Amino acid sequence: MTKIHYERNNLASIMRAVFALLLDDFPTRVPVKLTSAAGERVVAYVDGELGLTAAAGDGGDTVDLIIDHQEYSFSVPAWLAVSKEDIVLVDVTDLSGHLPNDSAYSMEAGTNRVALCRAVKGKDANNNVQGILLPEKGKELFWQVQGITQKLRKKIQMAYDMQFKKKFGKKKIQPGVAATVRVEQLAMVVMGMVEAGDSIKALLKVTPGKLLKTVKGNKGKR
Repeated sequence: MTKIHYERNNLASIMRAVFALLLDDFPTRVPVKLTSAAGERVVAYVDGELGLTAAAGDGGDTVDLIIDHQEYSFSVPAWLAVSKEDIVLVDVTDLSGHLPNDSAYSMEAGTNRVALCRAVKGKDANNNVQGILLPEKGKELFWQVQGITQKLRKKIQMAYDMQFKKKFGKKKIQPGVAATVRVEQLAMVVMGMVEAGDSIKALLKVTPGKLLKTVKGNKGKR
């Protein structure tokens, strides 16, 4: 698992790390069967997905197609003007085998045009663009992980509110009353589960009561 730096006493920092670790655990490559040759780390459209080939292959070979939301270098036609933050699109019907023709590249939305990348800087003298890969399946994974993270954040807040509900019969904090369990401590229980490799199913199954009980149990062991 990737090592992520985060601040243990900062809820936002912990949740960003939870999101990053969960995203890192999701598949960022899919195996595809080529019907024609393709080089390594080239833009390719295979099985309805636009991405980057992880390795070179000939027709009949199975290679991985990279579909993550990471930064890569993309070779684009000399005539295509690309500035920072521009979205580069590809017409997935304008191909030679799996590879887009120069005429397939565009900066304007249109029929059959699929987003390839978002430029993080303008095109260089060698017609290369540094950009964030924007595959459709990758976007689905991104939003799926974000949804899971938001559900976990909600459980943490519910666990935090429970300590006041049990004490006063209300969810809101009473004036002058301090929480016995901080929200960051609850978030660290979730982080511990993620770092231990618990499944998404196990993470979503944990209850707010269990989070609160775990923190209190850990306190009792000290």
